[in-house]
Amino acid sequence: MKAVLSGKEMKAFDTRSIRGYGIPSLVLMERAALAVAEKAEEILKREQAETVWSVCGFGNNGADGVAAARMLFLKGYDVKILFPGRDGKGSEELEAQLNIVKRLGIPVMTAEELPDAEEKRSPAHPFAKTVTKANACRGVILDAVFGIGLSRNVEGAYKKLIDWINCNEDMKTIAVDIPSGISSDTGEVMGDAVRADVTVTFGMKKLGQVLFPGREYCGELLVRDVGFVPESSAEQEKHVQMLDREDLLRIPARTPDSNKGTYG
Repeated sequence: MKAVLSGKEMKAFDTRSIRGYGIPSLVLMERAALAVAEKAEEILKREQAETVWSVCGFGNNGADGVAAARMLFLKGYDVKILFPGRDGKGSEELEAQLNIVKRLGIPVMTAEELPDAEEKRSPAHPFAKTVTKANACRGVILDAVFGIGLSRNVEGAYKKLIDWINCNEDMKTIAVDIPSGISSDTGEVMGDAVRADVTVTFGMKKLGQVLFPGREYCGELLVRDVGFVPESSAEQEKHVQMLDREDLLRIPARTPDSNKGTYG
């Protein structure tokens, strides 16, 4: 069995590695960003696409998105970074990541520069889809607006970003840690949420990723090790536990023609 954590438990797990063991938060962030960038590049190569939009909030989830965008930019992809606005106060880690991308000259835009979702669907709009063949993929969107700390409904510029992500059906969306707008504790949609094709989460699964409707919004769920210090078995047993495939293999196979009376 594997532990599945609430948002609060994951925050404590993160803090334990940083403050308890002295692992710099930027080290964990770089490894998280690398995991996202590697998945994005896998999709871009498969789809023969070049475009990357990294849609970021002002917290550490956004910093992960900025770092992943930088890694893809350095690989030669056409990268743009998108924020809700210009007046948000970013985390210390986000500011560090932004200083790097500014020096590299990676374009940074805001939600004010985007059309409304309905307007974007108009073929006359410059942001309209440019699909040249059925089911063509133009690129990848990195969803790094909200992480596991979301506690209230999405609104305003943040909702506009989520609408914009969701109406780009000709691009593959990778959620960074959890789809923006999904509660990491319950899987509830907090007003609106990103429908991801893939979610790259870090360390362990979160409750909101295995409970519906959050599970559906995650798409393919990938868990990546970014260097957190593991808990002891006793500590892990305090969390919600989820059966995995290896646990189910212990259950003896039953013949197809058996019934409830066959095995007592």
